[in-house]
Amino acid sequence: CVRCGLTRYMENGWVAADECFESVTRTQDFGLDDLAVAVLADATGHEEEASYLRKRSRNYRNVWNKDKKLFWPRYASGRWKPFWNGEMGHGDYTEAIPETSVWNVAYDLDGLVELLGGRAAAVRALDEFYAKYFYDPKRPEFSLHENEPTHHISYIYNRLGEHEKCARTVRRILTQAY
Repeated sequence: CVRCGLTRYMENGWVAADECFESVTRTQDFGLDDLAVAVLADATGHEEEASYLRKRSRNYRNVWNKDKKLFWPRYASGRWKPFWNGEMGHGDYTEAIPETSVWNVAYDLDGLVELLGGRAAAVRALDEFYAKYFYDPKRPEFSLHENEPTHHISYIYNRLGEHEKCARTVRRILTQAY
């Protein structure tokens, strides 16, 4: 179902995990869709609609679990899905795990940096991501850099002003993951 969860997203601000497959990623993706339409609305002189959609594009925050510091599935009731045993991945995320989904809202990097606790905290989180979840054939359940949801993550270093880290990480990806 391509638009599964859109109605709940528009009603509550998130796609409900007990109603739709891949709820976290769908919430994030609908936010990107909203931002894209907001840009078009601005370009065509529909400022009120653009403002509404820009605000709604930040709905990804509704699946941010501040205790876990991860985007996490929520039920329609608003309750968080309980802890999982590592098999949840594709059920609540599209081709990702919770740790890779953190970086799926690059369309609002300022908002993500705020959720992570500021620029320095975001850089530390990115460093930790690459230290713990970088692709390793012995641990294929992690980053899987050959998979699309991770292709952009190393470039977030550039947006955070860490150009050398970006260059080193991209070189590492090129030499170790391909």
